[in-house]
Amino acid sequence: MALLISARATAQQPDSAKQLKDVIINGFAGGQRLSTTPSAVGYITQEDLQRTAGASLLPAVNTIPGVRMEERSPQSFRLSIRGSLLRSPFGVRNVKVYWDDMPLTDAGGNTYVNVLDMNTFQSIEVLKGPGGSMYGANTGGVVLFQSDTSTGSRVQLRGGSYNQWGEDAMWQARTHNAFNALFQSHNQSDGYRDHSASHRDTYQDWGHIRVNKNDQLDWFALYTDLFYQTPGGLTIQQLFQNPRAARPSTPTIPGAAAARAAIYAQTWFTGVTNRYTANNWTNTTTVLVSGTHFDNPFLTDYEQRKELTLEALTRWIYDKKDWRVVLGAEYQYTRSKIHDWGNTDGSPDTTQTNDNLQAYQLLPYAQAEWRRNNWLLLAGTSINTFTYHYIPIYPANAEQTINLHAQVLPRLSLQYQLIPGNLSIYATASRGYSPPTIAEIFPGTSLFYNNLQPEEGWNYELGIKSYLCDNRLQTTIALYDFRLRHTITPRYDSAGHAYYVNAGNTNQEGLEAQITWFGKTVRLFASYALQDYHFTSYTEGTTSYSGHPLTGVPRNVLVIGGDLTIKGFTLNVTNTYTDKLPVDDASDAWAGSYDELQAKLSWTHKHLTVHIGIDNALNQLYSLGNDLNAAGGRYFNTAPGRNVFAGCSLRIP
Repeated sequence: MALLISARATAQQPDSAKQLKDVIINGFAGGQRLSTTPSAVGYITQEDLQRTAGASLLPAVNTIPGVRMEERSPQSFRLSIRGSLLRSPFGVRNVKVYWDDMPLTDAGGNTYVNVLDMNTFQSIEVLKGPGGSMYGANTGGVVLFQSDTSTGSRVQLRGGSYNQWGEDAMWQARTHNAFNALFQSHNQSDGYRDHSASHRDTYQDWGHIRVNKNDQLDWFALYTDLFYQTPGGLTIQQLFQNPRAARPSTPTIPGAAAARAAIYAQTWFTGVTNRYTANNWTNTTTVLVSGTHFDNPFLTDYEQRKELTLEALTRWIYDKKDWRVVLGAEYQYTRSKIHDWGNTDGSPDTTQTNDNLQAYQLLPYAQAEWRRNNWLLLAGTSINTFTYHYIPIYPANAEQTINLHAQVLPRLSLQYQLIPGNLSIYATASRGYSPPTIAEIFPGTSLFYNNLQPEEGWNYELGIKSYLCDNRLQTTIALYDFRLRHTITPRYDSAGHAYYVNAGNTNQEGLEAQITWFGKTVRLFASYALQDYHFTSYTEGTTSYSGHPLTGVPRNVLVIGGDLTIKGFTLNVTNTYTDKLPVDDASDAWAGSYDELQAKLSWTHKHLTVHIGIDNALNQLYSLGNDLNAAGGRYFNTAPGRNVFAGCSLRIP
């Protein structure tokens, strides 16, 4: 479990170490200190996000052992928790994502994380392992974004290599019974590779008003206009010949630049949450509406999706002495209108298919927590029901409905504090379940994969957390064994379209460790993940892949870093070693290991901060976002070489 705290805070030792230990997290209905939660939780503060350029979640998220974020091209992010990246050619799948108490994952299982701006977050919680007992279908985990509720105004400017620049402005105000925040940002880049330019504009408002002493109304509104070019995967020969190239044309298929392959997406969210407290009861009820207009000119086709999602959830908490009981339910509906044309120089021509897809999800759940002396018992379960309805419009065909059997997802955790507040051990057993997403059962190739089976399996975990030497030395270790059945993996046709198959079973055993030392002006940390993942029964045709390592997962990841603060200057340094990893199920092709060294130097005077930094300081050639099982060996999407950045921030209280 990664426990990170800002470099600015390290100048206030030993208080910052104690503050981190006493953080109250919101996962599993909240109310628990990070140090005593019987689960592997990664926690990232607002300042941790600013340890590098301040434009991407990726560097901070990748310091959490067992969590891997990738960027195939600028603004095209994928997120993996304990190996779940296998199902995500793009976007975020198999992980549930929330903003405060508002679900950002739609009923079809997809999350557009790239529409969010990291400069609006106060913290991020990553719950590792199946979280179905409260959050429904997933086998990877849960990500909770907490909104920034500080006050004052702030303006930030930043720029860097490859004509990267951006700005954001935020105004936040608070009265005795209300809070409101307004945010605007713009980011753009020409990209390291050919045909990899991007830009994003974000507008956001959030806040709350206290209606009376028992009742509070929260709101959240977001609009993002996103564009990025997709340069496509390269073969190993093309990678070494010219790592900055986009996918070239062939005699039968145009290249990325010739086809003007890109993503154009306009996404909006709007929602309200009512929080009501009376005696020992608390109720939280949320209603959220969102939509996306998505255009994707690709190599041989032009896909357009118009998506509308309606979501509602309610949660009751009864809290008294040693007991806490949680009862709740979540309902989601997503309608996707998917129109596919031919692609002529980046414009749609003749209609190929036109279809409607609808997804419904219902999730009632219950959880109980009991504390006595040094013991903590946490038990919960949920019932998950899914329905997909497929309506082909062109070419006309029969409608189809998939009703997945209701699934019960229990979770049981037990913790004992050997030294109250300083040393504890815990054990967890949980069942994970993840049905195929809309993008997997209908991947835009005019085929409806109604025989694709959900993933499911049991996760068993043991962990230890220690806070010693007056909290200056903090250590966490987790061991887990996850047995997954019907693992969903992608395949690619010759034109680069993804489609999905069930690849038998996998055995995912792992170790995650984090150690942090807090000094008066310095913080040193190291995190390590051992991921011994293998297929256990997987046959394709007459070929058996049983015993092969799980595709796309490095066996070893080691992060070492430190922060030093002296007289207004702060130096942040992080090095991430990522082991080689297989990029196809046969383990015939591998992406090489690499070290990514990042450094940032900041100077703060009163309300002004300026910084300079470097990324990929060792100028390593590596792929951060591989196309797994790609046809023609086009696996590799080159990460930027050595690059620099600079910026400034002005905050007015």
